[in-house]
Amino acid sequence: MKKLTLKQAISLFNKGRIIYLKPSKITEQVLKYSPWFSWCKVQKSDYTEEDTTLEQIVNEFIYYNCNKETGLRANYYAYL
Repeated sequence: MKKLTLKQAISLFNKGRIIYLKPSKITEQVLKYSPWFSWCKVQKSDYTEEDTTLEQIVNEFIYYNCNKETGLRANYYAYL
């Protein structure tokens, strides 16, 4: 799994690839073993509205999952 920039994530999302989101302070080890945290899997085909953008999805993810304890930003990952 490779960490992506926002531009790379948008490009892959628009091509129909799967993007994984996580809060910035949560490590991959925590995601692997914790029952409370997991990867957020995002793919364009999962959304019924065609004009849904990755920015809208990320804003919703940040609103519900990011805070001072878990990190205020989202990180983007994908299998390349």
